[in-house]
Amino acid sequence: MKNKPVENSLPIHLFLPFSIPPNLLPLIRAYEDSPAELNLYILNPCAEYWFESVPKAQFDWSENFKVDNSCLNYLLTNAASTRAAIDRLDSFLFSEEEASAIETDISDKDKQNRQKAFVKQPGSREFVTSEKTFDHSEEEIKTKVSAETASAYLEYPSKSFLHSFQNSILRMDSTLLPIEPAEKDVSLRILKAPSFVREVEATIDILQNWLTDKKRGLKPSDVLVVVPDIEKAAPIIEGVMASLPKDLYIPWKIIGLSEEKQNALADAFVGLGKLLMSDFSAREFFDWLEKLPVQQQWDLSLDDISVIQTWLYSAGYSVGIDHEQLAALNFTDEDTSFQDAMERLSLGFFLDEASPLPFKSVLPIRGDEEAGFDVVSDGSGRLLQALSQLYLNLADQRRELLASEFALPAEAWREALLGMKERFFGNNCDPEESYNFSEIIETVCKGMAAAFGGTEKTVSFDVVLSELRSELSKTKRDVPSSGTMTFASISLARGIPYKVICCLGFDEKSGFPGTPKFEEFDLTKDHRRRGDRDARKDNNAVFLDTLLSARENLLISYTIGTKPQSENNPSLVIDNFKNYFLSHAMSVGMEDGTAQEKADELWKSIVTKVPLNRFSMRNFLEEAKSLDKRENNLFWKSPRKDVLDSIEHAYRNPGAKEPMFANTEIPAEKLPKTMQHPVLRELQVNFLIKFLTSYNEWAATLLKFESSDFEADERMIVPSKDDKLMHSEVSRKFLSLLENNFSDQEALNLLNLNPKYGIESVRRAVLSFETSEVADAHAARKQFEETETFKPLSAGLDYRVPTAVSSFVNRLTDKTDLFLWKTEDESLRVKLGVFCSASEQNREVLRQIIWTEAGEPYDLLIFNESSDTDHFVISYSSIIQNHGGEPLKAFLRLFECHCKHALGMNASDDALLWQGVSEESVRKAADLSKALKEELSDYYKLLKGDGRKKDIYLSEAFEALIEFIQKLKP
Repeated sequence: MKNKPVENSLPIHLFLPFSIPPNLLPLIRAYEDSPAELNLYILNPCAEYWFESVPKAQFDWSENFKVDNSCLNYLLTNAASTRAAIDRLDSFLFSEEEASAIETDISDKDKQNRQKAFVKQPGSREFVTSEKTFDHSEEEIKTKVSAETASAYLEYPSKSFLHSFQNSILRMDSTLLPIEPAEKDVSLRILKAPSFVREVEATIDILQNWLTDKKRGLKPSDVLVVVPDIEKAAPIIEGVMASLPKDLYIPWKIIGLSEEKQNALADAFVGLGKLLMSDFSAREFFDWLEKLPVQQQWDLSLDDISVIQTWLYSAGYSVGIDHEQLAALNFTDEDTSFQDAMERLSLGFFLDEASPLPFKSVLPIRGDEEAGFDVVSDGSGRLLQALSQLYLNLADQRRELLASEFALPAEAWREALLGMKERFFGNNCDPEESYNFSEIIETVCKGMAAAFGGTEKTVSFDVVLSELRSELSKTKRDVPSSGTMTFASISLARGIPYKVICCLGFDEKSGFPGTPKFEEFDLTKDHRRRGDRDARKDNNAVFLDTLLSARENLLISYTIGTKPQSENNPSLVIDNFKNYFLSHAMSVGMEDGTAQEKADELWKSIVTKVPLNRFSMRNFLEEAKSLDKRENNLFWKSPRKDVLDSIEHAYRNPGAKEPMFANTEIPAEKLPKTMQHPVLRELQVNFLIKFLTSYNEWAATLLKFESSDFEADERMIVPSKDDKLMHSEVSRKFLSLLENNFSDQEALNLLNLNPKYGIESVRRAVLSFETSEVADAHAARKQFEETETFKPLSAGLDYRVPTAVSSFVNRLTDKTDLFLWKTEDESLRVKLGVFCSASEQNREVLRQIIWTEAGEPYDLLIFNESSDTDHFVISYSSIIQNHGGEPLKAFLRLFECHCKHALGMNASDDALLWQGVSEESVRKAADLSKALKEELSDYYKLLKGDGRKKDIYLSEAFEALIEFIQKLKP
């Protein structure tokens, strides 16, 4: 519509396609007497006039006009806000008594005036075909739109499902809708997927098929993919698109993301603010350190951060940035802060290994205490220098904020925030991100200053951060999508025409179209008027406009979940669409009583159930079309040739063994080099002992499952009583110091300075108790050595294994420290043992068994346990020899079975090790393994002289387990 033009005046074109802001209406009316021509353009989904409160006479454009209730009801539900906006504008512009866009009940006189108003007459109303619109759209509109009110509508000439639906809305005529399935028609399809990831993957597969079809002439820029919430969907979209092979790459962009999601600098800055206000725990610090802008500014790679993490954990950092914060946290006199860790690492850098320890009550940490090789002096201290400067910046920044009690006047925050940005991120971050974030800081600070009216009232730092995050979430970044496939929120791309539009994620859990929300004193809740805004109805209209914008193909998908008995329902807008799309088929079927059958058959013809995963053969096979299960009929093939090759390989080789799976043998290259020779297999005793100690961990380590053996653990402030590994580590370190000629007290003082054993107060209270038993055992051994006659022996084992014992292992080799103990009656080969844990003691007993069975017997003197008369007990080799080589034979046979079958002994924790084996067999093997360990325990007791059983069934336990495994894997 337009006002009357005045000669020689330039026209004004105003586009308001979806809604008309109320505050704009008086401005539009003001142009009624303006000399300039005002052209106002409004988008209407329907060529007919429709509204629930308008009498029929006002939209009766033809004598034979009949109201299509099916279409009218669909429009009233899904486009009410659009019609309300049009009617509001119409009423406002041409009703003299009306003063606002919101009207009350209309008098009879007003109705008569409306019917006489020229805007209500049809004017010129032209239907333009899609071909003409694309080729000569500007010319058509210029030549056809010449009256006071004129309409130009786009009508499609084809009879495809999509165009039939769109034309039925345009004409308000549901008889244009299809009534029978058309298998080859893919213009309108509904996808049901088990997850949103599969929705995206299936959609990309379909688009790959269409983009490579030369008849279509489709380009990536012709495709729009919309979702209810792009912020939530973006990570999954990015993951799927980034995983595409190079030959299937599609240029793509996500538009409409907020600065909060896209601006890495802003995210790092907000993280810095949270860190400064926190207790500065090690976990929070490392989470912040891994953010990309931090890495760029401080020249840190992920490997560097891993090294720094190992250093700081070794140096005792767990909580607090300095002593002042520790005191505020009531950790007085503790040494777990960032400051304490930096002191230890700095001393480790400046002092060499020969320097006496400790240095002025501080234990130097060199960085290699966690079985690593990266020390603080590597790279001339580059990492330590960067870490030191970062620590100083963080400490200074927190000290400055603390001086103002984390609160400043609104005007002062601008300089403070920009200073923080410069101090921690400098000029090494993305220029666009830096500029955008600086602008947001300016906006927030100006808003706070305006809110406080220029007063000196202070604003706390947490409030400032909250305002920054709020502004970041509201600020959308402009990303041009030219030449690429576009992903966006459905509200952002409303009404924009694309050849192909895909609507993903519209299930009942998507939150779309939403739920109306009313404030407590909202008049629109109690006194509804025509034209009142409703977010839920607005979203319904957005969805309808999107459906009408697709030019050639429309895909609608939603997630049903993975449980067929409890599938998720689609969104309400899809249900509304379904009811309308099937309305004509239902009407036709009413005549012969087949309404529901016709509707079901039509709906099933456009619905497709996406396979559970991309490895399903349904993605690749041309299956026979099933009329009973139409939803399983795919109208596309996956283009992923790499996935297809893997599937075909598995089908062609059903018995093929993958070397890394647990139902195969352990590959030779996974074994030690000495065991890889097919003939001269040499097995080191240490390797065999590791196997015998824990079958499942041994197999998992060889098969390269995740292990944390060489990763630094976050230090606990108070070590757990059940942490046997920590307690044995303390004992082992204490024993090592004693054997290096430290006195008991010197060794204990040194341990008390080591932060890895907990906070200082815990170390002082616990370590003396933890080390007392080791100190007594070491003293007993030392006294024994002083009173007895000993001669050191350089002992080595090189045992050629007879084939009767094992045909898999040819040699056993080992080295250990033995002594020749001269008594009054004889000379004995012995080993003196002070053990820091029960497992260490058991490993040495296993070594004694192997050496004795291999013809190199010795007795083991264990000083941790004392008899009534001596300070030690003896594990006698003579008892081992009574079994005639059966234990070693059983050890090697069990080792061979595991190498050939890779079977773990734990049925629950390492289920992957039992792939392809029945649950019953798993349970039986686990039971046999448990029995074997119990027999070994009795065997250990017997060797130490306190076994109560006369008959040991160790060999029988081995035999039962080996026999079972051999039957399991013939």
